[in-house]
Amino acid sequence: MRLNSLKEEIPQWITKKVESAGLRGVIIGASGGIDSAVTIKLAKKAFPGNILCLIMPCGNTLKDSKDAKLLLKRNNIPYKIINFENIFDKFQENVEKRNYKSNLEDVTDYSKKLALANTKARIRMMFLYYYSQINKYMVLGTGNRTELEIGYFTKYGDGGVDILPLAGLFKREVIELGKILRVPSEILEKTPSGGLWKNQTDEDEIGLSYDELEYGIRKYYKLKSEPELELNHDIDYIIKKTSELIRKNKHKKKAPPGFKVERND
Repeated sequence: MRLNSLKEEIPQWITKKVESAGLRGVIIGASGGIDSAVTIKLAKKAFPGNILCLIMPCGNTLKDSKDAKLLLKRNNIPYKIINFENIFDKFQENVEKRNYKSNLEDVTDYSKKLALANTKARIRMMFLYYYSQINKYMVLGTGNRTELEIGYFTKYGDGGVDILPLAGLFKREVIELGKILRVPSEILEKTPSGGLWKNQTDEDEIGLSYDELEYGIRKYYKLKSEPELELNHDIDYIIKKTSELIRKNKHKKKAPPGFKVERND
């Protein structure tokens, strides 16, 4: 993988996509995580004067916002902070007739917790598209190949974007590219988390590490090159679980199917 050249190739690709759509810049959600940070650094190269980031806390740790602001200030990138807990509370009043804590630590039912977490992701996308439209900017997603392949994103939330600059990179490769782009160590070394509820981590929720997921994805698609990956679970289990996730979530990567009517006219 030619990661060193991608730091120039991806910004060029972003520029072409934005300009071909008749737009003039980019907007990104700044979460304080590695995928967001790498996307922002690449986008800054593409549109150094026309870039906006939104920091949108709602039950997140203070460290998430702190890390996001650190990155944006160091790179002179304009940003807005939008705490939408009041909107999230109003949503809960309408559907639950009560208010859980915004970090969801008091939600015991997993299905309900996941539904509320996904709601937060969808509210964030509403803000991104509002500011994208008034600025004539394109919304950049931050998903990487590992997460996209297994459907680890919110449909019409963080999955509802215009383009995905990191879609061809496994999580491990995003981290390596982050090192090349000089992403702060505070972000590079963080445990991956969507920050949707207290103490949530990606790998605990999925049940496999990012290395194991990459291994399973490579086996599923019969990719030839196999880098050194750290595997803690049984190989057969990794392949089976990853394959199940890929098949189960294929619908999340496709446009909604429409019923076709046969016509003679």
